[in-house]
Amino acid sequence: MNSSPYIERQKAQTLESGGSSLIRWFGRFGYAAKGSVYGVIGILALMQLFNVGGKSTGSSGALDALNRQPFGDALLYLVAFGLILYTLWRFSQGFLDVENKGSDASALVQRGGLVISGALYSVLAWQAASLAMGSGSSSGSGSNSERAQTAMAQPGGTWLVLAVGVGFLVTALYQLWRAWSLEFTEHWRHNLSGELRQRITQISRFGIAARAVIFAIMGSYIAYSGLTADASEAKGLGGVLQTFTTDPWLLGTFAFGITCYAVYAWTNAFYRRIPAP
Repeated sequence: MNSSPYIERQKAQTLESGGSSLIRWFGRFGYAAKGSVYGVIGILALMQLFNVGGKSTGSSGALDALNRQPFGDALLYLVAFGLILYTLWRFSQGFLDVENKGSDASALVQRGGLVISGALYSVLAWQAASLAMGSGSSSGSGSNSERAQTAMAQPGGTWLVLAVGVGFLVTALYQLWRAWSLEFTEHWRHNLSGELRQRITQISRFGIAARAVIFAIMGSYIAYSGLTADASEAKGLGGVLQTFTTDPWLLGTFAFGITCYAVYAWTNAFYRRIPAP
C-alpha cells in the first residue's frame, strides 16, 4: 500500500531533524553566499547588456564589485564566512557522507566531486577575505590563463590542465542531466509547493542548464589549452561571458541563466532538506 503524502512528509521531517543542526547551518548560509556571488555575476552581465554599467566577469570580478559598494568590506567578510561554511558543507557531504550516498564506485565519484567543489569555494572564500583585508587585488588569484600557465610550469602540468578541462566537461554533462531529470527538486522540503514550486523549478532548471553549458565551454577551452600547451586558451566563467558580448542574445540568455542559478542557490538556502534523506 502506498504511503500518504502526510506520512511521507513526516518521514522527511524526521530524517532531517536527525541531522546535525550545525551542518544544516553550514549548508543554508553557504548556499546563500554562493547564490549571492552568482547573483552579482548575472546582474553585472545584464547591466552590461543594457549599457548601464557593469561588465561580464567571473567570481573574482563579482567580489571586486562587492568591494566597491558602501560597507564593501563587511559584505566581503560576510560572503567569505558564508563560503567557508559552504566549503565545510561540501566536505561534510564528501568526507563524512552525511547524506548517505554510499561507498560504491559511483558514490565515491560523486563524493570526490563534492570535495573538489568545496576546495574550489575555499579558494574563493580566501579571495573574498583577502580583498576585504586589503591584501588582495581585483583579479583575485589571477585569470584562468595565469593559473593554467602556473600549472603548466610544473612537471606533468599540461596533463593536469587537460584533466581539469575534462572534469568541467563531465560536470557539465551531469548538471545537464540534473536539469533534464529534475533530480534537484527531490531535496526540497514539501512546504515549497504549488505554483511557487512550479515556477522556482523552471527558473532553477534553466539556471542549472545555462551554468552547465558555460561549464562545457569552459572545459573545452581548458582542455584545448592543455592539449596545445597554450595557457592563453584557458577561460573561466568571466572569460566565457566576455566571448558572448558581441552577440546580445547570447549574452542576455546566459546572463539571465546565471541569475536564475542564483535563485536556485537561494532556494536551497531556504528550502533544501539538509542533510537530504
